Amino acid sequence: MRVGIVTSSYPRFDGDFAGHFVHRSALRLIERGHEVRVIAPRPEQPGSLTTPPGLELCLAPTPQGVFYGAGAPENLRRLGWRAPDLALRSGLALARHAERHLQDAEVLIGHWVLPGGLIAAWLAGTRPFMVVAHSSGARMALRAPAPMRSMIGFALSRAAVVSATDPELAGALAALRGGAVHWLGPDCGAPKAGPVGALRPVRPARPLTLGFLGRRAPIKGLDLLVEAVKGLVEREKLALRLVVGGPQEVGALPLRAAWLDDRGLIHGDQAKREFFADVDVLVVPSRRMGARQEGLPCVLLEAWSAGVPVLMSDTGAGRWIVPSAWRFGSLNELSARLRALALGGGPMTGG
Repeated sequence: MRVGIVTSSYPRFDGDFAGHFVHRSALRLIERGHEVRVIAPRPEQPGSLTTPPGLELCLAPTPQGVFYGAGAPENLRRLGWRAPDLALRSGLALARHAERHLQDAEVLIGHWVLPGGLIAAWLAGTRPFMVVAHSSGARMALRAPAPMRSMIGFALSRAAVVSATDPELAGALAALRGGAVHWLGPDCGAPKAGPVGALRPVRPARPLTLGFLGRRAPIKGLDLLVEAVKGLVEREKLALRLVVGGPQEVGALPLRAAWLDDRGLIHGDQAKREFFADVDVLVVPSRRMGARQEGLPCVLLEAWSAGVPVLMSDTGAGRWIVPSAWRFGSLNELSARLRALALGGGPMTGG
């Protein structure tokens, strides 16, 4: 079957975190014998993504500065008065490119309600299509003016399947759609390992090693984690080490310290396995930014599959699948969780 995917985020090079979950879903479709063509915005710098046979990547000439980097919501916020014009032009450019290159697709998949879902609905005609409602685009759609929400609801009502990244979001979209919305919970391609297995023992010769793996966009909350660890190490003299992995394009870390190990881009499955083997606990400190928050972070499932416990902020799907003892809602709670781990050397109880 020929599958067409429309997305506003896609890896630009091997190891890129931008839209890597979309790329993974495309690879799974290829493994099942389908042919996949992906429509995504063209990045400012030429990429070097390795694509296997059966996957064709068609990059749309959209206005620069809207996609990638810190993500479309943050980029548009920084653009100020130019944002509405650039957002509209970007969506139209992506739609025109999809119309040109997906004429022979038998099934369409739109990632993010805005713009991928609307484009898939517009192009579908009599073809079946699916909308994957990731957190940011879906929450933007729910806050849109009433006429826009009605149009989005009509588009979603025509989809064969609509899925969302957390149950609360799925419920809101179901009301807008007037039909079922599936939650992409931890049973969908998730690892078999549970979230609260035995914490790797802390060897006496080394400090507790925390890990952060992801983009350095503000919503990811890396600055909060650095602030918490800095306070515990420098003021309370606790033995902690923070290992950071991920693209450095959004910005460098705010400080240099002996306890901070910035490894930059983590490229390939082997590099990820080595990263997870080196950390005792992965921290996902994502923050809420207005109505925007995380959906279901892939790194959460990746860490669990590697047997690494995850400490996550109380956002998105984390509220539903991460036990309460492994969640935090503020900088003070994060510091308290890390202090307990550093002093106890074992998993927290509760939840």
